Amino acid sequence: MSRRVVLLLSLNEKNAFDNVTHSRLLHNMKKRKVSRLLLKFVKNFLKDQCIMIIINDYMTMKCSMNINILQSSSLSLILYLFYNVNLLEAYNDIKLRTSFINFMNDINILTYKEFTKCNCKVLSEIYNRCEQWSKTHDIKFLMTKHKLIHFIKTSKWFNMKVDVKLMKHQIDLKSDIRILRIQLNFKLRWVIYMLHVEAKLVIKQKIMQTIIESTWDSSMMMNKQIYFVMTRSLLSHEVIIWYTSQKVKDHRKSLNVKLRSMQERALRQIINVYRATSTKILQMKINTTSIDIHLWKLIQRSIINMNFWKSDEVIKTAMHWICNNLTSKKDWKSKLHKTSLQLKQKWMKETLE
Repeated sequence: MSRRVVLLLSLNEKNAFDNVTHSRLLHNMKKRKVSRLLLKFVKNFLKDQCIMIIINDYMTMKCSMNINILQSSSLSLILYLFYNVNLLEAYNDIKLRTSFINFMNDINILTYKEFTKCNCKVLSEIYNRCEQWSKTHDIKFLMTKHKLIHFIKTSKWFNMKVDVKLMKHQIDLKSDIRILRIQLNFKLRWVIYMLHVEAKLVIKQKIMQTIIESTWDSSMMMNKQIYFVMTRSLLSHEVIIWYTSQKVKDHRKSLNVKLRSMQERALRQIINVYRATSTKILQMKINTTSIDIHLWKLIQRSIINMNFWKSDEVIKTAMHWICNNLTSKKDWKSKLHKTSLQLKQKWMKETLE
């Protein structure tokens, strides 16, 4: 199989919720054959919305609104996906080898070809289509927040200095990018993400210290709750994506060492003990497990949920299509490497057996 380079362009929509047109949203839902009962419910949900502006003691009269969906409601997240669905369907182009990853106002366009110049041309063409779509949906893109990154293990085969021009604006290449709170670097290694987590942990440790010092005679249960909410939740965020357990091919010992050291620092902060006290005693005092064991449990739970809801079948179908269309017909199974998720699923079956 010939070498290919992946290029990802991250777009950001300006004031996403504020520019939603109700008639366009309902039209998109009808087009997707949403039931009449649900359409009526959504129509009532959007109806009779008012706005009032208050500046100091001055208050305006209530004005009715036909644009905007409520940001506070969880239903708005689903409705906005329906509002953007035309963009996703139109520009998932198999011939151009482009795919869209979209969540709310964050749109990520991914393409892959043999040359970086070809990728740049494809992205500029797709972006022109995005601009045409934005005019019909009253959406504006923030050019200053656009980010561009190449994903490649070895850059010696490709020209990595090629930039993309979008509507006469040049977008510079980044070495790392943030997608849905996950920090990715161009080699798809998790070193940058762990540095990002470590920097966040330092800020959270200062907050933890302030809470503990300001609370008189805080109990062990309270300290444990602070640790779970502020530290362990940060270390275990989206663990299924970036962490691989022991005995799995992609497992890295250095990652485990860093995670344990971060956990130890957080535990020592909430428990007043001697420096010579071991990590195991710290874990016993607060009645918690090691961070790697906790992450294994989370991965197992995620895989069980994926198998129950059959969400991994989407990935399998996409992989099967790639095998049939983008690889040579002779011995394609031997050339295809297993994904990180497949390795984790295999490891889980072996451990359960």
